[in-house]
Amino acid sequence: MLAATYRCYGPPSVLSISEVPTPSPGRGEVLIRVRASTVSSGDVRVRSLDLPSPVFMPIVRLVFGVRGPRNPIPGAELSGVIEAVGDGVDEWNVGDLVIASTSAKGRANAQFVAFPADGVIVRKPDNLGFEEAACLPFGGLAANYFLQRGGLRAGQRVLINGASGSLGTHAVQLAHHAGAHVTAVCTPKNHALMRELGADEAIDYQATPLESLHVERKYDILFETVGKVAFAQTRHLLAEDGRFLAAVMTLTEMRQTITTRLGRQRVIGGVTAEQRADLQHLADLSAAGHLTPPIDRVYPLEEIAAAHAHAQTGHKVGHIVLVMPA
Repeated sequence: MLAATYRCYGPPSVLSISEVPTPSPGRGEVLIRVRASTVSSGDVRVRSLDLPSPVFMPIVRLVFGVRGPRNPIPGAELSGVIEAVGDGVDEWNVGDLVIASTSAKGRANAQFVAFPADGVIVRKPDNLGFEEAACLPFGGLAANYFLQRGGLRAGQRVLINGASGSLGTHAVQLAHHAGAHVTAVCTPKNHALMRELGADEAIDYQATPLESLHVERKYDILFETVGKVAFAQTRHLLAEDGRFLAAVMTLTEMRQTITTRLGRQRVIGGVTAEQRADLQHLADLSAAGHLTPPIDRVYPLEEIAAAHAHAQTGHKVGHIVLVMPA
């Protein structure tokens, strides 16, 4: 089969297309013929080792590979068709259309993936094409996880920084669906999209940096999705018991998650805990028309380096999709 591969960390040019053995499903596994996958900010971060702080470098290398990537095939999410089932699998059948999250294990940017039958995998909603469906897990699971930990509920005021990215576009829709008043922070060219997704207000971060923003009514949740502003710079925007959600944490914010000197305000960060039930929740919302992943660009698998180069600009709107060769 064909797969995107890389043998060392570095710029997008380290990526290439390789012929690799097609996996076989083991006991308790299914073989998925991948129809679409994505290039996410997480994929870019691991490939480039562009981290929010050098202190994370040893940890990331231990997880993903010290000298080079332990798993040479990137990609954290996919949609496709079950091609075969292994022994002991009763839940899935050949021909089922599915969405799955491979998360830190990668492997999704390939024609086939062997995947645990009881993993983070759900049936694809009929109203989503393969390209849209592939975009649900990475940003959707992270947005859902952090908003839940932040105690999201109806009537709250929520500010989302980096609202036009894959995580941000999911967060806007999830907060709106929950009944919150949503303020999206992004460039003006994306303000119309933000309102389509459910934002009540949109702020141009270039004209009005959050550090200097003043509001009459404070926010219950400030969701920093891209690691551009810190809690210390924006805590004046939070209510007395407000929550700062840090999807990309600095070392300072890691310390602040355990410090007791923040009053009733809290910094919440960490690694997304992915559960099948949460992906099913996202799929159900999509089936009901409440959650639609916007797509920035679609690339064929052979243009993986170009897809990474575009993702690395930091200016994508929504998701970058890879489609697999037939």
